[in-house]
Amino acid sequence: MSLLKRCTHVLILPLLALLIHGDASAAVVSLTGKVTDCTPTCQNGAGIFGVQIGFVESCTGQPAGAINNITSSTGAFQTTVAAGIYDVEFTPPLGSPYTAYRLRDFDLTASRTLAPIGLPTGVVVSGRVTDAAGVGVAGTFVHFYPPGSSDRTFTVRDKTDASGNYSVVVAAGTYDVKYGPPLPTLSLPTPFLALVRPSVSISTNAALPTAVLGAGLLVSGTVLDGSGASRPVINVNLDAIDTVTGQSLFLSHDRSDLNGLYSLAIPPGTYRFEYKPEKCPLSAVHLLPQDSGAFPVAADLTLPTVTLAPGALVRGVVTDTRSTPVFDVNTGWLIENPPNSGTYTPVLTVDDHTNAS
Repeated sequence: MSLLKRCTHVLILPLLALLIHGDASAAVVSLTGKVTDCTPTCQNGAGIFGVQIGFVESCTGQPAGAINNITSSTGAFQTTVAAGIYDVEFTPPLGSPYTAYRLRDFDLTASRTLAPIGLPTGVVVSGRVTDAAGVGVAGTFVHFYPPGSSDRTFTVRDKTDASGNYSVVVAAGTYDVKYGPPLPTLSLPTPFLALVRPSVSISTNAALPTAVLGAGLLVSGTVLDGSGASRPVINVNLDAIDTVTGQSLFLSHDRSDLNGLYSLAIPPGTYRFEYKPEKCPLSAVHLLPQDSGAFPVAADLTLPTVTLAPGALVRGVVTDTRSTPVFDVNTGWLIENPPNSGTYTPVLTVDDHTNAS
C-alpha cells in the first residue's frame, strides 16, 4: 500500500468511527445531490468541482463532521453525517467566482436527495478594517444583509486577515454591510464596537472605504438551563436594546458559548437584554426567552446569571381562505393570570412570525 493510500485511510477511518460511535443514539444518514453554476440557468448549468458541503447543527450552532463532502468533477456528491437538523452550507472553492449558499433548518433525520443546487456568479467586495489609529483589526467578520433585515446573506471567507483586509464574493445588490470585530484577547484587549454601513449599492467588483472601529464597554454573563439541571445553554442569541431609543444594537459574537458564557461590546448607555434560546424540535426540553430589565452601563459590567425557564414548543400554519400560506404573520401570546380572571399579560416570544410556508 502506498503512503498516500495509508494516509487517506488514517484520515477517513477515524472520522467514520466518530460518525458511527460518537453518539450511540445517533443514526448515520446520507445527503445526495449536485451543485451547478447558473449559466445559462441553474437547472441546466455545468457541475462545479470542489464545492464543500458543511453541516452546522441548527440548535447548537456547532459544526458536525461529515465524510465525502466535496463535489466531484460533475458537481455530484453523496456525503455522510449523523442524523439531525442542520444548516447545510455550500462553500465554493477558493478563488472561484461563485456565491455561497445555505439551506436553513434542513431536516436530515433520514437520508435525502436534493434537487440541483445552483450557485450564481457574484462580485468581489474588498476593503480594510482598522482601529482609530489605523492599525488593522484581524478576525473581523464582514456580513451582508438586505436593507433593514436581520437575516443575513450567507457568505464564506468573510473575515479580515492579519492586516485587517477582506475580500468577499456576494451577489450584486444593495446591502447593509455589518462589521463584527472579534472578542478581546491578551494581544488585542480593546472591546471594539460593531459597525453598520446601511444601504450600500454593489453592482460590480468594489473596494469599500476603510471601516474604522471605535472602542466600547464589555458586558458579560452566563446563561443556564432552568429545567432542573442548571446546565449551561449554548447558542442563546442576545439582544441589547437601548431603553431611550428602543433600538436593538447590532452586536458582534452575540451567542452564548459551550459554557453558557457571553461577552458583548456596547457603548455606554442604559439597556435591557433579551436572551433568546434556539427552538429545537428534536429536544426534550424547550426553554423560554427572557428579558433582563434595564441596566445602566457606564463601565465593564458582569450581569447576574440568567436561568431560562422551561416552556412548550407550539407550531402551526396560517393560510388565507384559499389555503394559500400567509408569510410574516405575527403570532402574539397572552397568559391569563390568575386563571379564569379575565386578566391577561403578554408573553415574551421571539422569531414569532410565520415563514414562507
